[in-house]
Amino acid sequence: MPDITLTNIGPLGRTIIPIPAEGGVTVLRGRNGAGKSIALDAIASTVSGNGKGKPPLKDLASRGEVSAFGATLTVGKALRRRGELEVALLEGRISVADLVDPQIQDPARADAARIRALISLSGAAFCRDDFIGFPDLALDGIDLTGDPLAAVTAVRQRLNQLAVASEKCAASEAAAAGALRVSVEDADPVASFPDPDELNARLETAIRHEAALQQAAQDAVARQVQAEQARFEIEGMAAPSITIAKRIRDDASDVLYRRQAATIGLETALQDARKEEAVAESALNMAQQEMDSAVAISAVIEKLQAQIDAGAAPGPSPVEMESAERAVELARIMIATAADARRAADMLAKADAHEVEADTRAAEAVASRRWAKYTDELLSEQVATVPGCPLTVVDGRLVAHTRRGPTYYSELSAGERWRMAMDVAIQAVGDKGLIIIPQEAWEGLDSANRAAIHQQAQAAGVTVLTAECSDDETVTAETYGLEFA
Repeated sequence: MPDITLTNIGPLGRTIIPIPAEGGVTVLRGRNGAGKSIALDAIASTVSGNGKGKPPLKDLASRGEVSAFGATLTVGKALRRRGELEVALLEGRISVADLVDPQIQDPARADAARIRALISLSGAAFCRDDFIGFPDLALDGIDLTGDPLAAVTAVRQRLNQLAVASEKCAASEAAAAGALRVSVEDADPVASFPDPDELNARLETAIRHEAALQQAAQDAVARQVQAEQARFEIEGMAAPSITIAKRIRDDASDVLYRRQAATIGLETALQDARKEEAVAESALNMAQQEMDSAVAISAVIEKLQAQIDAGAAPGPSPVEMESAERAVELARIMIATAADARRAADMLAKADAHEVEADTRAAEAVASRRWAKYTDELLSEQVATVPGCPLTVVDGRLVAHTRRGPTYYSELSAGERWRMAMDVAIQAVGDKGLIIIPQEAWEGLDSANRAAIHQQAQAAGVTVLTAECSDDETVTAETYGLEFA
């Protein structure tokens, strides 16, 4: 492979960087400010065509040039690139250094940057079919076809929000169910009681019976008072003879009849007969009055005797009254108990409904978290499409599977991260590809990891350019293996 030449670029006059045909690491060496990083950036611009801006020219130079891997970049008032490129460059798609350390303090955000870089490297994208089975609420309003990481992150956040909401709802429903069960206390919700209408009818009957007994007791007392009064009145009255009065009346009637007959036959005795008639009629009226008085007195006596007889009839006994009171009280207790039982049954039914709702919400929360977990699998599938990538996604973090077991990629040593990142980068650029490692990243590696990276690159036929600080006044380039041979 032809050497790389840089002319009038930055502090460099003319610098030649040999590139080993078999691949491996070539290190630019020189003191600080010698132009190592400028050289690496200029090479990246030449190969990719979209490097970090226009390379600076050497002081007083009007034109500079970079020739690398079949392409030539002319730097003047404008940039001009010509030639047919002979290598694939990782830069422009992702930075292998950023994959190792994206310079983000928060581990989760740093892994998000790494995941986004890996997905962009794979060129994969999501579609709606990748989210079949996900709850509609988790997908509404989210662009699933744009940035894959943003889409999955939004879906995961939405699912976690749904899970939290479902968990809160489940807790609220469970608390409501508990409160309802406490409110039931010692009531027996399964007790068998008659229908409320039947209980109320029993109570009404018991009340009427009790009221009737109370009225009967009051009537008995009144009758006894009337009986005493009747006895007193009877004792002060002489009992007349109705028979004698009737006989007298009948005799007077006979006399009247005979006198009237005599009056008809005896005109001469008319005057006397009329007088006798008047006397007889008067006697009849008096006899009638006597008889009416006797009948009235007898009726009063009969009524009073009836009152006396009624006064002798006893009222309800204390036992009967107590029994009636107990019947009323029992009816009231049964109604109250039945009402408590119905209330308890209603409260427990509502508690059961709340518990069912709590279980439903809890299941929804579990399902939401399960779907949120599944988003890791979606990302892992995307990441797995990157050739050479040994990483998976767990809870939004990149995880490596090492001898120690699953380990966050960010918690691996720098050397371990670099070797994994180099596997990805080497697979991405392919044979005869080019990878540029920033100076600060290379200098942070120990000799064992540097050697491992060189061996990885050499085995794949990939060229790695990097730099390190040395006491050299000018920039020199050495192949890693030769440098330490």
